[in-house]
Amino acid sequence: MQRSMLEIKNLKKYFPVKGSGFLRPRALVKAVDGVSFTLDKGETLGLVGESGCGKSTVGRLILGLIRPTEGEIYFQGRNIPGMDREEIRRMRRDIQLVFQDPYGSLDPRMKAGDIVGEALEIHRIAKGKDKEKRVEELLELVGLKPQYKARYPHQLSGGQRQRIAIARALAVGPRLIVCDEPVSSLDVSVQAQVIDLMQELQQRLGQAYLFISHDLGVIRHISDRVAVMYLGRIVELARRDQVFDRPAHPYTRAMLAAVPVLSPHLKKERVPLEGEVPNAINPPGGCRFHTRCVHALPVCSEVEPALSDLGGGHLCACHLF
Repeated sequence: MQRSMLEIKNLKKYFPVKGSGFLRPRALVKAVDGVSFTLDKGETLGLVGESGCGKSTVGRLILGLIRPTEGEIYFQGRNIPGMDREEIRRMRRDIQLVFQDPYGSLDPRMKAGDIVGEALEIHRIAKGKDKEKRVEELLELVGLKPQYKARYPHQLSGGQRQRIAIARALAVGPRLIVCDEPVSSLDVSVQAQVIDLMQELQQRLGQAYLFISHDLGVIRHISDRVAVMYLGRIVELARRDQVFDRPAHPYTRAMLAAVPVLSPHLKKERVPLEGEVPNAINPPGGCRFHTRCVHALPVCSEVEPALSDLGGGHLCACHLF
């Protein structure tokens, strides 16, 4: 049986709280606490959840920017946490990142062409005239004319800056791109253009996306499968149509019910979402969502539910099933 391109197994990342650990119990923020999933070549997995649920930390762990507290991250059969610095540097040719803020992620002192071409030199792919030609090809690939290579980031619009960021990520021919809220800072009309561009590039080049977002509309548009995170754990994982048309977990249903409906004639099930997200330093026992769930049973506060298959690969961590 062929292995998935990316396999995440029981991934955990705990951060120490500043000021704890000296003459007092060491406090830890359990940002990611037992996450497992796979990602295949050419697939888009949407990772969605409220702010602070740990989804961006998952992306940073996959990129090797931080090391996990526990768990395994296999990329093409190799465990990323077991790599040394040189191996991680080489691996980053295959795994690239598109940031949330295109302005903040681009060096304001560098021209667009130099930003895109920098990776070509770092990874010894091209230099000189070959690099210049490749930069122009990449700009055209993301819908920008070659003359844009002479512009600085402040001379570009938000959508153009994000296209430069995408071109930079594509420069080294990655197999996986981690997209961390890549359109959240853009206007709605520009968001649609960038998402359409990313889908077109994926069809042409075949790279996989881990697409991290809190926006359910964006996730629905671009994802093949969707993983819903809550307080460091995945509570539902399924194909896009299963999650959006037949959501199982009460948290998923509550998030979908909160999305505004434009037509006054359409009725939606209202699933109340009460209270605040619990503290990740001391999360509730059992199911972490039980403190906000209107369907909570006594067992929910005592036993942590495992991700179980409801049929057709639809996974849900809930005692109601």
